[in-house]
This record gives sequence, structure tokens and C-alpha cells, in this order.
Amino acid sequence: MTGWAPFAVRWDGSASKVGYPQFGTEGPKRGAVCHSAEGRSWQVIHDILAGPRRASWTFTIGYDRIEQHYSYRSHCWHAGDTDDDGGVRANIELIGIEALGMVGEPLTPYQVDAEVLINGWCAEQEGRRHFARYPNQQGVWTLAEHNQVSDQPTACPSGRIPWAEIIRRLERIMPTDAQRLNACRILAECQVAIAQGVPLTPTQKAALRFLAAAA
Repeated sequence: MTGWAPFAVRWDGSASKVGYPQFGTEGPKRGAVCHSAEGRSWQVIHDILAGPRRASWTFTIGYDRIEQHYSYRSHCWHAGDTDDDGGVRANIELIGIEALGMVGEPLTPYQVDAEVLINGWCAEQEGRRHFARYPNQQGVWTLAEHNQVSDQPTACPSGRIPWAEIIRRLERIMPTDAQRLNACRILAECQVAIAQGVPLTPTQKAALRFLAAAA
């Protein structure tokens, strides 16, 4: 098991911004909390992760890349929830995923692909084979919005996430189907290559054909 996703660009947040005395710094995860970055740029994201503000999270999804800031098992400070209300301690049991963009802006196709890719990979690491929206948590990789688990009122992620599509696609990339999961990993590479104007490799082209046929 590795804590770092092979498809993400690694940009480490401050090592001091994870963990709690009673829980340690990392542990198993069983789902994700999805957030909206509300217009923040990469520079602002990096400044927050490196600075004194009490906030940290696992992944950031941009428009052309995914960054990972901590091992996916790290107890990041992203959801404002460490008590067992609602049957979950979100900062302890769920990863945090930020997506660049503003309220009212649906996730772009790339960002939807990235949500599927991140959640599929993390669930695979933890042996979770099915996916559902919070508060459904029994035997699944549970997918929560920040507003569902935070101890403080918030609108985040502001209706930006197409949950039905994401869960449908996650159920189709069952972790037991190694070919499909690997194709999804390669998809992230393809999107970066296309954005940079780099020709696709034969393996990447084959992965795209596979995903198109399976859609």
C-alpha cells in the first residue's frame, strides 16, 4: 500500500498541519469529503497549505492537474469535524478533496474525471468496492459534502458536484477490474499531455479507446 497516488503531482503541505493528540497523524480512510476552493488560485492554495492557517486537505483538483499534499491516510484539517456525530469523524476517517472554481460553477469534465480517479484509487487502497453518498456508510466508500459533516454551517461545495454521474462511473470501475482502473489512471496522464500539447503514447491511446467503449 502506498499513500501517494501515481497520477497526482506531489506538492507537500506543512508537516505540522495534520493529526490530533488523541488520534495520531494518520489511519485508515473510508470515504471522502468534497469541497469547493471558491475561486482560489494555485498560489493561494499553496500559501494556505504552507502557512499558519489551521486548514489542510489531501488533494486539490485544478483544471489541468491533480495535486496531492499529504499521504491519503493523513488526518488533515479539512472538514471541521472530529467528533462522532452522524456516525463519522470526517477529519479522521475521510480524505479531503478541494476543487478549484466558484459557487455556481459546475465541475469541468476534467474535474469530474479527477473526482472519479481519486476516489476510485483511494477506495482501492482500502479494499472498498462500492460507493454511496453520505449518510450511507455501511460497507461502502462514502462520499460526503463539506456541508453535511462540518460542525460549523457552510454551503461548501455549493452544489457544484454531479454526484449521480460520479457514483455511476465509480461503480463501473470496480477495483477488481484492474484493466479499467489502470485505464482511468492513464486517462489523467492523457489529459495532462493534451493540455501541454504532448503527443499521446500508444498505451495512452489504447486506454482512451477502452474507456470510450466502456462508457
